[in-house]
Amino acid sequence: MSERFTIRRADQKDARALSLILTASWKQAYQNILSAEELETSADAEKYEKIFLSLTEKHSNRFYIAHCNDFPCGMLYSCPSRDAELKGFAEIVAIYILPEFWGQGLGQALMNKVLQEISPFYAEVCLWVFKDNLRARRFYEKSGFSPDGREKTEKFSNQPVSVRYRKVLCVNPALESALPDGAHIARTFFNPDNTRRILIYRRKEGTFSYTDQALLYDEYEQSYYWQGKDSELSFYESEESVLRDISHLLKGMAEYREQED
Repeated sequence: MSERFTIRRADQKDARALSLILTASWKQAYQNILSAEELETSADAEKYEKIFLSLTEKHSNRFYIAHCNDFPCGMLYSCPSRDAELKGFAEIVAIYILPEFWGQGLGQALMNKVLQEISPFYAEVCLWVFKDNLRARRFYEKSGFSPDGREKTEKFSNQPVSVRYRKVLCVNPALESALPDGAHIARTFFNPDNTRRILIYRRKEGTFSYTDQALLYDEYEQSYYWQGKDSELSFYESEESVLRDISHLLKGMAEYREQED
């Protein structure tokens, strides 16, 4: 990212700038997904300014604004997940860059900023994106997000579908370095006493696999370490197919929700 860009937390005085960035980006990003009439109606800067004035009052709502030489050009909004089944997750609700600043690394800088700041408080983060917004989906996948199989129909006349993405946040970097090249962890499970774990990971080409590990103690080194069976040669089309295949292994295990020591 160019040094001429700066990113900071936004507050109520930034509501107008946030709304202008969001609506201008909407009109460009969704011109092939929504009708021109609905884009014009939905991308209402005055409406979003009022919404952001209200949302910025709540501390758990995190707004970030980016400037280029003091000119507001990018925004991001995150909050605790709004999906009931993802209690304990964070959610990235909006990330938008003015079209003239696309392709300059600002989106990645905003993403890195929020992930760094929410990692101490959340184990995972989710987001929703239009299924046909391939540009955004490539960006999220590059940032380590994976689709989890959930979809919903949005309330527009052509009924576009959105897909949900998720990313594990609080994972020891040593774990990911031991995975196949380009892979990242999609989901982690622990048994009640944290002596066994299952890591489901996604390869860079999109297939999934898993590793089943136990916590062992090395008498000589006087330290604990993880060791287990890695199904690296097993290729699954989705996270759900892994879960179905290893359902017997998951009995009595819970999804990871706390940062490892």
